[in-house]
Amino acid sequence: FEDVIKICYVVINVFDLRAFWEELESLDYKVATASQISIFQDINRIIVRTMVWLLRYYPKVSSIHETSDALRAGVEDFLSSLAGCLDDEGYLDLAQNVAAYQELGLDQDLAQRLSILKIAASSPDIILISSKTGDTVSEVAGLYFKTGNRFGFNLLKQALEISSSSSFWNRWAAANLQEDLARYQNKMVVEILKMKETLELNDESTMEDAWNAWLLARNRSVSRIDQVLMEAKLHGLSDYTMISVVAREIREAVNEQD
Repeated sequence: FEDVIKICYVVINVFDLRAFWEELESLDYKVATASQISIFQDINRIIVRTMVWLLRYYPKVSSIHETSDALRAGVEDFLSSLAGCLDDEGYLDLAQNVAAYQELGLDQDLAQRLSILKIAASSPDIILISSKTGDTVSEVAGLYFKTGNRFGFNLLKQALEISSSSSFWNRWAAANLQEDLARYQNKMVVEILKMKETLELNDESTMEDAWNAWLLARNRSVSRIDQVLMEAKLHGLSDYTMISVVAREIREAVNEQD
């Protein structure tokens, strides 16, 4: 239990969440209570997701201060390169999030910072991959967002948050599937980075070359993902079973041997 408390403090420190909470609390009677609750829930999801990540990769936090500083440095590195990492769809998602927060009554500055915070919640995965592969945070982040958009990872994770009901078991299943999707995405990114290393031996070292080579090597699996994802989108991605079918196809693709 002590480790969980420490990790919670680490997350709060890394993302400077106290400042967000204070700013949101100052909006009492200026922004609808329901809107404030919705925003606090968004922040709570970030806390939970990052805590789960830390419990998996850093289960024993000896120093809250040192762990916070180390992770904050990685997050700041990630955010400094964010502008060059997002593709058109990523910028569109960011703009839509900002607009949604403004509709809740927030000014543009706070709406934008909260929207970037939601993106920053992905940074621990990106930082971990970068540390393991030796690729820059910027390179990993660009590829991470590209796979997220191309294979619907972001859409699937959001759909799971919406589809999970008040049932404990449904919430548990949805949380587990979200973690599975995160692992699949991480593995996919690492596989493509390894493909880039292989191509570098032949002086074909661009990330785009590696991306195309990976897609070609798994052409059948990729086509199957596209098919089931399109069908799921047509039905609104409103059902856990539907999302799990898409996740299974993604799992098959990342587990496929070259």
